[in-house]
Parts: sequence; C-alpha cells; structure tokens
Amino acid sequence: MEIWTGKRDHRNPYPGDHGIQFEEVSLEEAEAALAAFEARVVAADKVRKAVGETKAA
Repeated sequence: MEIWTGKRDHRNPYPGDHGIQFEEVSLEEAEAALAAFEARVVAADKVRKAVGETKAA
C-alpha cells in the first residue's frame, strides 16, 4: 500500500514487492505500453456498455 500512496517507490527493494522495481524504458516502450492500456480500457468500456453498466457503477 505504501507504494500506491507514494510513500515508497520501486527504485529499491521493498518487502513483498516480489522483486518488481522501477526500470527506465524508452519512449517507444512507454508509448506501446500506453497504447496497450488504452486498448484494454476501450475494450472494457465496450463490454460494460454491452451489459448495461456505466463507468460510475
């Protein structure tokens, strides 16, 4: 929870992080990750609309 709230980061090991740490990526890698995330959000919105849910739900 401390990582989510900004009290800790992933530049140094933290108990329970299973070795996941901050790693610098290239602009191309960041753009690809953002595009993949946005595609998942759009797909999830389509599913919610298909079953009659709203974002506020």
